Order: sequence, then C-alpha cells, then structure tokens
Amino acid sequence: MWIHPNAGLTGRDYSIGMNTGPAAAEEGATPQGDLRAALVRSDTVLAGIGPILRHLLAHNTSGLFGEEIVARVRGLLADLARQLAHELGPDDEPAEPEIAAIAAALAENAPILAHLHALAIEWQLTLRLEAASGTDPVLPPLLQALIASDEPAMASTAMALLAAQARFSRSVQRMQLPLGELPGELLHTALAGHETAGAAIRARYDEGASRIGLLSRLVGGMGGGARAGLGITHAGVAIFTTALGLASGQSRDAAILACEPGQWPRLALALRGAGLGREAIAGTLLAIDPAAPVNYGAERLSLEAAAGMLHGQI
Repeated sequence: MWIHPNAGLTGRDYSIGMNTGPAAAEEGATPQGDLRAALVRSDTVLAGIGPILRHLLAHNTSGLFGEEIVARVRGLLADLARQLAHELGPDDEPAEPEIAAIAAALAENAPILAHLHALAIEWQLTLRLEAASGTDPVLPPLLQALIASDEPAMASTAMALLAAQARFSRSVQRMQLPLGELPGELLHTALAGHETAGAAIRARYDEGASRIGLLSRLVGGMGGGARAGLGITHAGVAIFTTALGLASGQSRDAAILACEPGQWPRLALALRGAGLGREAIAGTLLAIDPAAPVNYGAERLSLEAAAGMLHGQI
C-alpha cells in the first residue's frame, strides 16, 4: 500500500501555507480567513495520523514516512506490552505471542497510540533543538535557573524533574516507557478488564511523581513566570510544550503535534493565544525549523480571537 508522503504521519504537509492558490486568495482578505483555511488543511493531516500509523505498525513498515518515528512508537508499544504481560499474566516469563497480542490491542487504542506518537515526536524535536541551538535535552537553562530558586518547593520540584527528564532521555533512546510514566487515564485504559491483576499497579502509581506530572506542577507553580517557559531554546522542549499547552488551553500532546511542520498555522495561533507577539512567534517557528514560514498573520489577531480560532469557536 503506497501512501502519499503528505498524508500525515509526521504532519509534514508542506502544502500548508498562506496564499497558496485561488481559494486562499479569496479567503485571504483577512488573517482570520487565511488561518481558518490553513487550520482546515492541518486538521485533515491530524485526522489521518492515527489510521496511517496503525497501518504502518501492523504491516511492519514505515513506507515513505519517518522510519525513526514509526520504529520508536513500535518499540514503546512493545515495551508497554511486555510490562503488562509480565504484571497481568499468570507466568513470570510471558510468551512472545501473548506480548504481541497485548501490543496489537494497545495499538488499536487511539489515545494510547496518540500519546506514544507525541512522545516520539517530542524526543525527535528535542534532539533537533540540541543540534540547532545547543539546548541540553535534560538540563535546559530555565530548569537550571529553577533548581537554583530560593523557593524550596520550586527548587525541589525542579530537581525532581531533572531526574525524571534524565530517566526519560535514557528510556526513550532504548524505546522503553515505564507504565508509571503513562498519564493516569491512559494507564487505567491499558488496565481495563484486569481489575484484580492490575490492582498492584494502581496501588503504586503516583501520577504526580511522573515526568509529565512534574512538568505540570513546575509550570503551574511558576505563576506569571510561566511565560519564560514559552521560550523554546531557553526552556527546552519538555517545559515549552507543557507551558504552551497550559497557556493555550490544549493538551500537552496537542502542543507537541503543533510543533510539526504541517501544523505551523496551529502553532502560530497557540503562541498568539498564549500572549506572544510577532517577533516571539517568528523566533519560535525558526528555532524549531529554520525553513519554517512565519508570515501567518496570527500576531494581528487579538489573544481572544486567536484562542477562539484555535479551539474552533470562530
């Protein structure tokens, strides 16, 4: 099965842009018209991610898509399945067919698959940012500053996040993801139908101690200072996507997907809705990809209009 490379696994639909034909020219009288048309096209890309990714995983191929992303998602799925088989099965050493069956079931769960896809993209973006800007994947400048905070609670959370980010860096490179690092709703979904056997996992689960839980606590505890988290080279990808999600009213996974090239209009709107102006929006886009177009006009919208458009209310 051949699938067009713009169909959406990594969101790299380079046809998405401003004033790209007669339809864009008609709508392009206002930044709202241009952005609304671009959002429709990027929504189409997003809608195709899950089905295409499931197909590629099931057929053990990546086709013309990013081999690294598909391989990492497949590896994370297999690792989760192996942990679940070990925890839930009657045998200490589960058989490979049992693990494969659990992995296939997890792949059919859209929220779990979407989360693993987002984690794979997050790590790829983290490495790209390190190569382009020298931002440390584990200890970006903002986290280093927060560790030195004179507020004990903030410094403690920042230190805990440093350790969690180091663990994530090691595990994602090995294509591993501890069950305890899943968001709560996804862990409960993965354990559905295993109420008795999954009781031990639930008993020791602490979402607040997970990397994503610590990221939310850190950014939420910064108050007005959370704006510093919107500087991607200063904050690093992990804090940036958390801060962007909170500031723009999106999930963290949605904020990660907005950093893919086919989603530039969505990212520009999210940044504007979070309060950033023209230079900061353009700087963020260029930091993520020096080839990114930056003239989406989002900075000409009010914060309320940008947020409303982002969430389909305008």
